[in-house]
Amino acid sequence: MTHSPQNKAAAIAEIIGASGDTPIVFTTGYACRIANDIQDKPGHFYMLGSMGLAGCVAVGVAAGLSRPVIVVDGDGSLAMNPGVLLLAAEFTGLPLIHVVLDDRAYSSTGAQPTPPVGNIESWAASLGYLVLSPPPAGGVGSVVAGLLAGELTRPHLLRLPVAPDGRNVPGRIEGRLSGYAARFRTHCRGLRAGSELPVV
Repeated sequence: MTHSPQNKAAAIAEIIGASGDTPIVFTTGYACRIANDIQDKPGHFYMLGSMGLAGCVAVGVAAGLSRPVIVVDGDGSLAMNPGVLLLAAEFTGLPLIHVVLDDRAYSSTGAQPTPPVGNIESWAASLGYLVLSPPPAGGVGSVVAGLLAGELTRPHLLRLPVAPDGRNVPGRIEGRLSGYAARFRTHCRGLRAGSELPVV
């Protein structure tokens, strides 16, 4: 039985609801705006601009904290920088949860179709990722909660098909971006609990 994919906002709401105080890095575009509108938390980093680099930021934070970090990526941004999978693989035991919301479009710039990223799951698995099967619609929160309740000893990849968001997308994030970054840094330092690695 096939399930209709949920939209991006519903998936993001589930991820946030399951995350607790776990840091989340949101990719540029609608993902940031949706997350900020659903629940703006100190542990949220909004990647406004710099498409393709949300995963790199999340890898750095996860390595610095030595505790789980979630990145909410998109198919377009992963296609822009698939090398982030190679970067994550360089760190032994990296506790990264890499969720790729795949709507097959650059939603925030006019819904142009994204280039096919191919079997990114096979490549990630060959690098040491544990690749997760997409859950039915309404199940991504349970997947994230289950991962956070266990012990993450390597990066995990979940490529989740999502439906287009339509026109009901929140407005752009207001406020100084430096303020959001400083708040996120403070949150991460509070979680670091004795780690000597810097969190930038």
